[in-house]
Amino acid sequence: TQVEGRSGDDVRPLFDRLAARLLNLSGAPSGVRADLAASTTGSLEAYRIYLRGIEELNRWNLAGAEQALRHAVELDSTFALAYYKLSLTRGWIAGAGDSVGVVAIQRATRFADRLPEHDRSMIEAYRLFLEGDFARGQSAYRALLRKDSTDADAWYGLGDVSFHDPERATMSGRFTTSLRSFKRAIALDPGYYLAYEHVAQIYRWAAEDRPSLALLPGDSLVQWSVAGTEAGKVAGMEAGRFAGLDSLRLAAAIRRAREEGVVSAREWLAHQPDNIHAQRALIYALSTGKQYDAALGEIDRLAHAAGGTKRPDLPFVRTRVLMQQGNYQEAARAMANAVDSLKPEQFDGTRLPFETLDEISNGANVLGWAGQVNRARRAMDLSAQLHAAWLPDAASSRPLDGSTLLGQLYRSHLYTALGAPGPVLRQIWATLADSARSTPRRDRGSVANFGWAAAIGVFLQNPADPGPLKELESLDGGETPPELRAMSALSRGDSTEARTLLQLPDSAVDKAYYNRPQWWGYRMLIAANTWHLLGDDARALKVLEGFNPVFFSSQGPDIRWLLLGQARLLRGEILEDQGRNDLAREEYRGALQQWEDADSALAPLISRVRTRLAQVEGAG
Repeated sequence: TQVEGRSGDDVRPLFDRLAARLLNLSGAPSGVRADLAASTTGSLEAYRIYLRGIEELNRWNLAGAEQALRHAVELDSTFALAYYKLSLTRGWIAGAGDSVGVVAIQRATRFADRLPEHDRSMIEAYRLFLEGDFARGQSAYRALLRKDSTDADAWYGLGDVSFHDPERATMSGRFTTSLRSFKRAIALDPGYYLAYEHVAQIYRWAAEDRPSLALLPGDSLVQWSVAGTEAGKVAGMEAGRFAGLDSLRLAAAIRRAREEGVVSAREWLAHQPDNIHAQRALIYALSTGKQYDAALGEIDRLAHAAGGTKRPDLPFVRTRVLMQQGNYQEAARAMANAVDSLKPEQFDGTRLPFETLDEISNGANVLGWAGQVNRARRAMDLSAQLHAAWLPDAASSRPLDGSTLLGQLYRSHLYTALGAPGPVLRQIWATLADSARSTPRRDRGSVANFGWAAAIGVFLQNPADPGPLKELESLDGGETPPELRAMSALSRGDSTEARTLLQLPDSAVDKAYYNRPQWWGYRMLIAANTWHLLGDDARALKVLEGFNPVFFSSQGPDIRWLLLGQARLLRGEILEDQGRNDLAREEYRGALQQWEDADSALAPLISRVRTRLAQVEGAG
């Protein structure tokens, strides 16, 4: 059947008439009727802009989708479906805790009474998800699927809420549900591109050399179970295991994830050859599977395609692949060229994935690894500037002293890890502490959280003065970690207390620090250095085993890259003291090779390494 109307008129009454005829043909009960205008918006212009937003969302143009959906709810402040889709879009851009997304889903719920039951249920399920009620959210999506097992939106929702549920004890079941649900959504609707992104990420996790998930036949996933300390988790996978999997079955699971990851990414790219997300999914599926030449070839293909020379993100994608390959010197050169030539205005937030920010900060990792402090700072500043431009409402985007809160945190990490002059770090910490003190008490801790690395950096330059750490405690409420207190104790000559503090379990670490991923990198080097000063070199060397690039992340900031040179120096000094000169020589040479293009700021460290290397070589 068909219906007709005049071009330019409101199309929704035509949909309603068409639906009525189809319902009659199908034998549906009389009285079942659609009223699209009543269930959406009384504003035709708002509806048209809403449709544009949905189209942009399906094309993965998140910035364009947000702009259109914001406009739609400005035109009709009671447009429940537009609020719902705006909340979904903000979730993809800024995460489930985004305040704009939370307000949008609350308004969608408030005005949902005129929507059909299915739409009301979808909004309710997503609201539960955003509020952190994952169990009820999953139940709500399952209830929708019991009514209609062909509901691709509900399958996607079930996959999404299962994917983000933080409960580690149920990881295997959650990710199995998530993967199967996303694949079911794609099978029902091959154009459901939002699901491909999650599928690509699950396959990448399962395809790593030391995976957190193992992919078994039938899309079943088994989680890595922790059997050791948090430091062990930071160091690598040796502290864990996969229940019921021997090394052969685990190797097969990794191969399976790599193969299926490439197949899925190619399928997505075939549907959307111009989608940057799909292009990246294929590149990273190839590089995670160690097909580095193929991944770099794909980057070259995109760079030489129409408009490829204007793609500012590709150098950072190349850097990440080179780092995964272990070609760190070449990665640093690629990153240096990018930082020297690119400007913030070249990055189009309406087209580029939010992941670009992590790729830039990952590039800062390798520049810090190479000792190129100034370029690393420019990379971090670029990432922070784009973060503020793309997420202007985020607390981390708040301007502060020529940068933002996030920018100040990045600089704090850079200067603390690479040993900037004391006045630089003291100025950063003073600025952040003053900002926190001038903030209302309820928000003071969140602002101070951006300064924790600077406070630690000031303390490390004078462990006899715990003042910065005490000041940080008073502002954010987080107790100073045992390793830093051990340094203070040692500076007072109390080696007994220092030993006791170093041997405390991970549970002794305050929640504020426990939830700071970068702390665990600092912790290893601080603990190793303190054990060395206490004369327990066996323990020091054991901790330093965690400083191996194969354990480091190539997705976003990872302070261990910046600390690696100093870890090599410390390891070399311990080995030399033990008379193991051949091994010490390797560590010193590795540090010098790493820092061959380092800035003058690292001159004292480099001079120290050269002196120790000369001593070792002189000793034969």
